Amino acid sequence: MNYKLYIKCLEKILDEMPSTELNFVKIHNHPAMVNSKIHLKMIKKISNIIYERKLKKKLYNHKNTSPKFKKHIFLGNTSMILNSVNNKNIEVLQIFENSLLETYDKVLWPSLKIKLIDKNIALYNKIS
Repeated sequence: MNYKLYIKCLEKILDEMPSTELNFVKIHNHPAMVNSKIHLKMIKKISNIIYERKLKKKLYNHKNTSPKFKKHIFLGNTSMILNSVNNKNIEVLQIFENSLLETYDKVLWPSLKIKLIDKNIALYNKIS
């Protein structure tokens, strides 16, 4: 796991995220990794980054209305991307190290619209 790459890409996503959405960012660890030191360290780092962004944008303890679309951001390869894409109100982003091994392909998944928004970030939508 390339810890620094994931953090760098996540910072880019959070910096571009509208202020109205930043208060609704939540972190969920993989259920099988609840005791993983690497995952717990990464969650702490991500929590600190989110807190810093909220302070920078003066959003801490500021109440906003819930955004119309939710964003799900996945790190690495996971089948949860397919589950999330099926919900029309969720924007699905994936941060990955190796696009060949970790991203979905439109040839194998013709119902997916896949857009690379950065070298290591993909945006997924369901084709209607």
